[in-house]
Amino acid sequence: MSFGSAWAAAAALLLATGCASMAPPVAAPDAAASAAAGTGTGTGTGLAVVVQIEAPAPLAGLLQRNLDVVRLGRLGRGDVDESEWSRLIDATPAQVRDLLETEGYFDPLILLERVPGRTDGEADVVKLAVSPGERAKVARLTFEADGELQREAERGDADAQLALADLRRSWPLQVGDDFRNPAWADAKATALARLRGAGYAGATWVGTGAEVDAAQNTVRLFVVIDSGPLFRYGVLQVDGLVQQEAATVRNLAAFPRGAPVTESLLLDFQERLQSAGLFESVTVTLDTDPAQAGEARILVRLREAPLQVYTFGLGVSTNTGPRASVEHLYRRVFGRALTARNKAEWGARKQAWEGELSTHPGKGMYRNLLGGAVEFEEFSNEESLLSQRIRLGRTVTTARIERLYFLQLERTLRRTPTTRTDAFATSYNYHGVWRQLDSPILPTEGFTFAGQASIGRSHGSPAAS
Repeated sequence: MSFGSAWAAAAALLLATGCASMAPPVAAPDAAASAAAGTGTGTGTGLAVVVQIEAPAPLAGLLQRNLDVVRLGRLGRGDVDESEWSRLIDATPAQVRDLLETEGYFDPLILLERVPGRTDGEADVVKLAVSPGERAKVARLTFEADGELQREAERGDADAQLALADLRRSWPLQVGDDFRNPAWADAKATALARLRGAGYAGATWVGTGAEVDAAQNTVRLFVVIDSGPLFRYGVLQVDGLVQQEAATVRNLAAFPRGAPVTESLLLDFQERLQSAGLFESVTVTLDTDPAQAGEARILVRLREAPLQVYTFGLGVSTNTGPRASVEHLYRRVFGRALTARNKAEWGARKQAWEGELSTHPGKGMYRNLLGGAVEFEEFSNEESLLSQRIRLGRTVTTARIERLYFLQLERTLRRTPTTRTDAFATSYNYHGVWRQLDSPILPTEGFTFAGQASIGRSHGSPAAS
């Protein structure tokens, strides 16, 4: 990057011990946008120098934190000799310019004055007034690409053309924007991360430059990015399996061989593994060896959750009185890819059991399930209700959709001191959820649609005494 300053001559100062000669005074920055900063108390402290900075508030803080003369001004008078102080003060205008250039100010006016202490032991005062001028703006942007991305785009590949257009469109520092070194660095880091996340894990900058025209107060940006090869899925390596099956992990991958390994693909795969209920911790990464980009290796490191979990509970219900419950989760029933969940509750007036047996995710991430429930409750008027249910179905859950369909049989038996009523129902049910969200974990934008549908038939026996 090349920098220039039209005010270099105006800011030149002649300094001498005990007095200062400086350029004609310049109007101080607007008081509403200025900040004064000092070091030390100014009298009887033994400090060598007290620095007073007059500049717009954000820049005053930048100078206060980074100027050498401010940091060393906190030392005692005897810690640094006079020649060193003179050297630091002489170097201050150049250091101020360097700091202001990082914020996009290439034509500042800098005034510096040193006022010696009037008595022995009193610190000298260095007064620094900074008028930064206008911040430079981006006048031109040249964004070039090289590597496989550019070659495929030139051949007419729609995905490559879309990725390249998205990269250029999303570049944060556009023509007309204010130029700052932090924004320039962030723009390069963001663009590189975006391209790597699109499947070009070896992408790198082969050339970047910012050419400053101080006279016009503009900056011309030039960047060349080499995408490297597009990484495509070839091999899945799983570490950490003890009881569970590698086939379950492969089924949860759900992407075909040769698919571009994008950041979203890896994150979605990791989220599916975490949501499967079989693993305590999961990490999914890509081997970024460019020599293997055509058959890229995805590495899965995981730790299995306990095979069995028991949960006990005690409580009191206002309707049914005291109760005790136990829940059991078994993640590999009979050594097979099955998960069983059972919950039993026992109370003075209510007893219930609910359970489900489901397969681990198979092809297409579908799980088959068989479930049932029995509940018996007694009421104060010698009335009782027995409910029974059995369910057979399939379910699938992805980042975008949830789908559950099942056949269900239900029976209820109600008894009173004088009657007995039986009721039966058979139904086919479908539950679905469709999401369009910017993030499945912490969504900030999008929508979700949920719906249920069922068809069935019910019948019962008339009340009998």
